[in-house]
Amino acid sequence: MFGSAGDFRVAWTFIDIMNSDDLAAATAAAARVRDPRLVTYHDPDHLLGRAMARRLGWRCHVAWDTYFAYRPGVLWLGVDPPTPEVWFHQLKDRELWARTAELEVGDASWTRHLAETCEADPAQFRTGDDLRISLAEALVALMRPADMVRRRVLLVAPATSYNAAAFIDAAARLDLDVVLASDRCHQLDELFAFPPASLVIDLAAPEAAVEVIVAESRRHDAAPIVAAIAAGGESAALIATMAAQALGLPHNAIGAVQAARDKQRMRELLAAAGVPQPRFCGTDLEEPSGSVATRIRAELGFPCVIKPRLLSASRGVIRVDDDLSLARGLARLRALLARPDHLEMDLYGDGSSRSILIEEFVPGAEVALEGVLVRGALQTLALFDKPDPLEGPYFEETIYVTPSRHPIALQRAIEQVTAAAAHAMGLRDGPVHAELRLPPRGPVVIEVAARSIGGLCSRMLRFGTGLSLEDVLVRHALGHDIGALPREHVAAGAMMIPIPRAGVLKAVDGVDLARAVPGIDDVVISQDLDRQLVPLPEGASYLGFLFAHGPTPVAVEASLRAAHEALRFTIVPMLPVR
Repeated sequence: MFGSAGDFRVAWTFIDIMNSDDLAAATAAAARVRDPRLVTYHDPDHLLGRAMARRLGWRCHVAWDTYFAYRPGVLWLGVDPPTPEVWFHQLKDRELWARTAELEVGDASWTRHLAETCEADPAQFRTGDDLRISLAEALVALMRPADMVRRRVLLVAPATSYNAAAFIDAAARLDLDVVLASDRCHQLDELFAFPPASLVIDLAAPEAAVEVIVAESRRHDAAPIVAAIAAGGESAALIATMAAQALGLPHNAIGAVQAARDKQRMRELLAAAGVPQPRFCGTDLEEPSGSVATRIRAELGFPCVIKPRLLSASRGVIRVDDDLSLARGLARLRALLARPDHLEMDLYGDGSSRSILIEEFVPGAEVALEGVLVRGALQTLALFDKPDPLEGPYFEETIYVTPSRHPIALQRAIEQVTAAAAHAMGLRDGPVHAELRLPPRGPVVIEVAARSIGGLCSRMLRFGTGLSLEDVLVRHALGHDIGALPREHVAAGAMMIPIPRAGVLKAVDGVDLARAVPGIDDVVISQDLDRQLVPLPEGASYLGFLFAHGPTPVAVEASLRAAHEALRFTIVPMLPVR
């Protein structure tokens, strides 16, 4: 682990915790590693362990299996060690250590020395390969001279992105600076703390946005941008890809990312490659609904699904069962797509923002696959079941639970179909989020996006021994091997709290009750009071999010439903304006 670098030292102290720990055991363990930079000590009375614990503010624990890292030149002048710039631990509650001892040692009596409840910050827990990687990254960062070239990552995100902060935190953990390019309003600069190198771009003007990004890179060429990442939305993914190409960084083909944004183009590519998907046809805002109904009966049949060609997150997605519901659905889409902000999204200058895709309705359960493409090969990070039926007329997603409860053979088929779809679209690198239906004939692709899961849903995922999804994606963007970072071995889930009706949010009750439900990790209400709420199909947001972990997917789903039942939202109608 120490590598060949010479400008650091390691003090390795053996603290007697287990019944078999003594000077002889410490001497034997120290003899396994011979390195001139390593000095070993024995602490039978827990003097150092208690001093380190005091430095971290612990009152009960002895800081064994704890790692402190310092910059060169830091001096230990007092009784307790100086505050570490980086630290990690492998500590658990006494009960958990007792179980570990019984399994691995066969004797749990030594755990009587431990605190009943672990005082260590769970966010600092590392073990195995994750600990080795984290320590190595910390040493590299701490040994870097002050005048050494800083590396930066480009993060492209809409101002409404839920997970931009998670990507910024992930970059900081790797000692990377962030160039945030977003469509924020400059009037918010005094209200929110944006990273120092923050750029204002227009997500509806990709070429102009890339010019802004490239100009920023040239102004600070001593601090190179080494990766381009998108946080939320297809437009951000497209601009990040175009910027990566302009900066000479690894990237997907721009046409492939455009296909992930353009539902009709995606359908055409999948059809050409024979990837299972719904039958489809297209229309626009000008074609009369009667003419559209005639073509549907001839080419697809009812029921079917109409959706805007360029929108995402289920916006404008409507099931229609007959001529009347089709006419009503098309009228809603005409009103939605006539808004100026949607007209600006035109991809090719051909009116694509006013185009509508029509697909046959595919019955069956729906799943979502979260993955990463590595040189064209799909690495599945998580497969989510969606236990709530998505039958329409609108398709508001609610509960995601992983691991999947579908048969293993079907899960493998889902992965194979997703990989085939990504290949057909030309995607070869980076995150993918795919939605599939499971009719009797096998998995059918509904959508493949060249981005990670939206909203705050990534919070339910942990990899290795505590890495977030954003940690994994930043590492991948830097070229790190992420193959040894499996998802944690517990069930996890999230619920996107749907907006039940339009109006103004006046009160939210029951949050504490929801948080008290066993298995619930957190309850996040993302809408402010007195905010106007717009449900699907016109809306694009949720009331908030619930997160849970548990021993099984069934337990996680039950926790999410119980927490949702505990919440009460007061929504009053909007007063008409005359």
